[in-house]
Amino acid sequence: MTDQSGQGRIPPVPPAPMPPAPFAPAPVPGQFGQVPPQPQYGQMAGPQSGYYTAPGYVMTPMVYADSGPKGLSITSMVLGIVGFIASIFGVGVLLIPQILAVIFGHIALKKEPGGRGMAITGLVLGYIGLAIGLVLLAILIIVAVIGAAAISTYR
Repeated sequence: MTDQSGQGRIPPVPPAPMPPAPFAPAPVPGQFGQVPPQPQYGQMAGPQSGYYTAPGYVMTPMVYADSGPKGLSITSMVLGIVGFIASIFGVGVLLIPQILAVIFGHIALKKEPGGRGMAITGLVLGYIGLAIGLVLLAILIIVAVIGAAAISTYR
């Protein structure tokens, strides 16, 4: 084979350039000029906890504050849901779950700060169910009185 100049030899292909070295942080001298050991890929720089992190990142353990029992808050929320659903279906005339939801909700707000959201949910649903139940009870009483008056006029 000949090249374009007619000399008969084709010059060799130059080798491919070497890829750049991966990014490595500059060594930080430790005590007496020593470089601290770098963690291996996939290992934590701090204490081992069984979780994988990127090199150089330390994973701090999560600490949860003990907020105490939330029994009153859960009770208030459950009774509020039951009372609200019972009121929607017309069974809420009895008003027992709604009243208990309101009572437990107010007690839970004072005694259980960790269950505040559930206590407020129980209070709101308890009060709404109580209002619906009272309206249904008033309608039932009015219908009963009108029905009794209508029956007494036929005799």
